Amino acid sequence: MTRRLLLALVSRLLAAASTLAVLVPGAQFVAAPLRRKRQQKANRFRIAPLADVPVGEPVSFVLRGRKVDAWKVYPERIIGQIWVIRHDAPEAAEQTKLTVFSATCPHLGCTVDHEPQKGRFVCPCHAGVFELDGTPVPSEQLGYRNPVPRGLDPLPWKLVRDEQGELWLEVEFVRYETGRPERVPVA
Repeated sequence: MTRRLLLALVSRLLAAASTLAVLVPGAQFVAAPLRRKRQQKANRFRIAPLADVPVGEPVSFVLRGRKVDAWKVYPERIIGQIWVIRHDAPEAAEQTKLTVFSATCPHLGCTVDHEPQKGRFVCPCHAGVFELDGTPVPSEQLGYRNPVPRGLDPLPWKLVRDEQGELWLEVEFVRYETGRPERVPVA
């Protein structure tokens, strides 16, 4: 092997190694959000002990957690807000009936408030009105067109026991697209 061939081979190897040294980390950087979406677990939140949720009265809870936006991670932010209604207090607490809604209005995404004197949920932005079961109030009852395209979005929940045996409400927070009559989860 001549010196010229040896130098050409070494220079090609160095060029290939330099190219890989740039391409591999670059590809990992670009693919990181895709990998993270696959690895992300459902947004499950332990809300409150069941004993702290009053019967028959809607209670609002703010959900806080880590938010990931592409490559940026925001520690401890407000993720969303929910409404919880406890319907009963049976002897076997595990049989408690609850309704859990996202507090995000399905019209344009404002936060829905509760009006205790009327026993309804109301969106302060565009006057959307919902019954306590989450269904939209018919426009005929309101005297104007209720702008909401669908009812409040129900959220999956379950009761779990902690290490001390206390029963807690755990909610899976799902964000849905606004302005649509069907529920489409936001990816």
